[in-house]
Amino acid sequence: MKILRIFFTLFLVVPLSSSAQLFSKKPKKEPEILIVSDTFGHEEAAVRPSKENPVSYMIFIGQRRDMGATIAGIKAPTKEEIESIIHRTMQSQGFTSRALGEEVPDIFVVYTYGSAYVPDDPSEGIEFDEESGEFSGQTAVPDTVGEREMFALAGGAKVLQNGANRLEVEAVRDAAEIDRLFIMIAAVNGPKYHQGEKEVMWRTWISIPSRGFNLPNYLDLMVETAGPYLATETHLPVTLREEDRRETNVEIGETTVVAEEP
Repeated sequence: MKILRIFFTLFLVVPLSSSAQLFSKKPKKEPEILIVSDTFGHEEAAVRPSKENPVSYMIFIGQRRDMGATIAGIKAPTKEEIESIIHRTMQSQGFTSRALGEEVPDIFVVYTYGSAYVPDDPSEGIEFDEESGEFSGQTAVPDTVGEREMFALAGGAKVLQNGANRLEVEAVRDAAEIDRLFIMIAAVNGPKYHQGEKEVMWRTWISIPSRGFNLPNYLDLMVETAGPYLATETHLPVTLREEDRRETNVEIGETTVVAEEP
C-alpha cells in the first residue's frame, strides 16, 4: 500500500509540474522591422559619413503624424526619448552632432512618427506576369495622400522602379494591408537650407506591425536596427526579423563621443 501511495503522489505532482511549465510566461517575440531607404540620386559616399567624408548634423524638427486613419490607443514616446535614440544611433554610424549656435551642420535631421493605416489595398491593380517577369496595370504611386504614403512606407515604389519577384511583391502587399507604426528620419542639406533652398539628401522609413506592439517599447530597437541603412539606398524593401538581427553581424561606423552641455 505504501508503494501505491508513492505512485499516486507522483501521478499528482508530475501533471501539476507540467501545467506550471505550460502556463509559464514566454518571452515576447520581437516585431519584424521593415526598412525602406532612399538617397534621391546622391552617391552614398557623399552622404554616408567616413574618415574621408565627415558629416555633421543637427536635429531640426520632429512631429507626430497619423497616416490614413488614426489607430485607436496608440502610445507615443516623448520628444526627448525619440531624439535621444536618434542621436545615439546616428553617432554610432559616424555622424557628428552640432549644437545650436555653432557652425551650420552638413545636414538638418527631420523626423515624423506615428501610425499608418489605409483601408484600401494600395497595390490593387498591380499584376505580375511570371512568364515575362514584368508588371502590368498600375505603374504609378496611388493618388490619395494616405495611399501614397502607405505605399512608400511599405516599399511599393521600390518594387515598381526596380522590379521584383512574386514573393517580394506579395511581401509589399502584406505590409501595406496591415496597420503599422513608423518613424521616418530624413536629412536636408544644411548649407542650402540656410540659404533658403531645400534639398533632401536621404530618407529612411522604419516600421513595424501595430498589433501587439507599441512605439515607446520598440522605437529604440527600430532605429538602432535601421542604423546601418541611414544615408543608404535600399534596392528593395528590407525586412529584418528577430532571427535575422540575432544572426547578422552588422558593421557600424566609428562612434563619435559628444560632450553633454553643462
